[in-house]
Amino acid sequence: MNLGEMGDIRSGSAVPRLGEGNAAYVRPGDLTSGSLSQRSLLIGPRPERSFDQALLQIDDVLVSLRGTTNAAIVVRSEDIKKFPLFATLDIAIIRLQTSAIAPGYLATVLNLPETQMAFEGERSGSAAPRLPLSALKNLDVPIPDCARQDAIVRLAEAATLERELLREIREARTRFFNALLAKAVRGSHAVR
Repeated sequence: MNLGEMGDIRSGSAVPRLGEGNAAYVRPGDLTSGSLSQRSLLIGPRPERSFDQALLQIDDVLVSLRGTTNAAIVVRSEDIKKFPLFATLDIAIIRLQTSAIAPGYLATVLNLPETQMAFEGERSGSAAPRLPLSALKNLDVPIPDCARQDAIVRLAEAATLERELLREIREARTRFFNALLAKAVRGSHAVR
């Protein structure tokens, strides 16, 4: 089914002056490892225009429109607890209007290497390629039954968790061997 027929797809809002404020803004770099990185969100006042269009809700699917990878995540309840959350112009907001497709499943499909390769031909610009909203709207998305969608999402979450655990193990192993080598060097006697 065509994604444009399944929901409302739009870009976020221009960011007003930053600094003091009671709103947080999501940029492309905030969409990492299948979730929203809260560490680098911009803080500022609420947008003056397009307030309703850019205000994020639980289960919105966000897609980075800038860069060579167009990462997708789902907005969770914990993402919007501290501040109202808004998408910037470089983020697509997909608000599904059908129960036939789960937001997590859609994000998984959008993050697939095959989907990213299809987007490659749609991006324009060289320094910071941009994916047009039309590429999302025209994307055909297979819709399996709800049980299969749920299984696919759980598999994707398990794969993400495994990648993160393996990264943590590699970092811990590197720290361990560096400490072991440093201890061995300190215990050596200087050669004269």
